[in-house]
Amino acid sequence: MVVDENLSGNDEGSDLVIPSVPLKEEVSDLKARFVGSGQIAARMYEENDGSNEISRIWCEWLGK
Repeated sequence: MVVDENLSGNDEGSDLVIPSVPLKEEVSDLKARFVGSGQIAARMYEENDGSNEISRIWCEWLGK
């Protein structure tokens, strides 16, 4: 788990940008900010060409 204590979500400019996130046919930058902590699990599957894809994401979240 990666934790950045500077990402409190309370101050201006505390947003995190995750570059080049693929969603269907588009690739864009994902803007995120810290609003709590949790545990994340994902179900992955392998495509015929050998690449891995995420099919489902679960999150146990403790936030504000």
